[in-house]
Amino acid sequence: MDRIKKPRLLLLAIAVIAIISLYIAVALLLPFRPVQPTLKTLTVTAPNTGAITWPTYGQQALGAAGTGVLAANGTQTGVAIGSIAKLVLALSVMEQKPFTLGEPGPVLTMTDQDVAFYKKYLAQNGSVVPVQVNETLTESQMLQALLLPSGDNIADSLAVWAFGSTDNYLKYASDLTNRLALKQTHLADTSGLSPQSVSSATDLVVIGENVLKQPVLASIVSQSQATLPVVGVVKNIDSILGQQGIVGIKTGSTDQAGGCFLFASQKTASLTIIGAILNAPNLSAVLHDTITFLKANSNVIQPVTVVSAGQVVGSYQTPWGKAVNVVAKSDLTAVAIGNQTFLAKASLTTLAKPTPKDTVVGQVTVESGSKTQSVDAVLESSLTKPGRLWRLLHP
Repeated sequence: MDRIKKPRLLLLAIAVIAIISLYIAVALLLPFRPVQPTLKTLTVTAPNTGAITWPTYGQQALGAAGTGVLAANGTQTGVAIGSIAKLVLALSVMEQKPFTLGEPGPVLTMTDQDVAFYKKYLAQNGSVVPVQVNETLTESQMLQALLLPSGDNIADSLAVWAFGSTDNYLKYASDLTNRLALKQTHLADTSGLSPQSVSSATDLVVIGENVLKQPVLASIVSQSQATLPVVGVVKNIDSILGQQGIVGIKTGSTDQAGGCFLFASQKTASLTIIGAILNAPNLSAVLHDTITFLKANSNVIQPVTVVSAGQVVGSYQTPWGKAVNVVAKSDLTAVAIGNQTFLAKASLTTLAKPTPKDTVVGQVTVESGSKTQSVDAVLESSLTKPGRLWRLLHP
């Protein structure tokens, strides 16, 4: 009898050992369990620096490079903007005929048609830059002639050169304004001399932001003067360039538009303010009022660090008791007007495998102006597998 029991006990022992071995193998080989993130809400309120003091006429808007529109005053409808319309032409030409900052760009040879454009606008008392048949101008010089002395004839010449005709250009400009979501901007001509070439202050802030993104155009609108082959030195109509940090962008003035100015003012190395003041009595008034506006509001607009680099924005708490923080990879800044409150939100992924330190696991975002700013969120330390004992006890 004992002889029969011993083989059975041996087989049972072997079976138990096999089961235990299989359990251990399976437990240790089970895939990594996904770990869900825990998000942290972060709020920051800027110091109370007061409200914006606006001009008492027309419409205005204020924004910042990279932020879009921050605030507006007056009814934002399409009104005549004069030569500011030339900025849409400049942006369109740079899309159609791009060249790099520091290069002259293609060479244009003036024809009888270009001289005819000059004579046409001269008869209309427009802003003109004299040209001669067979005169050669680079694209860079043409853009200087367009944006500094605001040559109406140069606008027609550029449109025909780049697009084949002014009608073709206007179709392209309509597409460009649609792409930029400019609801109040509609162009009827190349120069802005037509009262049907209209925009709003908020739309102009967006246009100004896109001009500053274009290195060639940003450079040109910051120039006080330029030298052209035939006419010689031409000066920027923006006579307050350099005051109150002004680095451009474009004036406009007609009987219907009054005085208009789309300006950029560099407040700090990382903050450039963009503003538009429309429908002043005349050009002199809008330039004077721009200086007054910037002085009165010099402390109202301020950069705010909403989240600092290395700040915890969330975490991963594992079932096996390991906590791994998620931190902002760099500072997340916003532009505040007065004591504005900002809410930063983290969007983090579920981790389905061991993940090393500094891996990007999501984004931290904040609404600033009309845009969303964001920075990467990274693991502060590595998320590793659970230990063998935990896996054996938690199959």
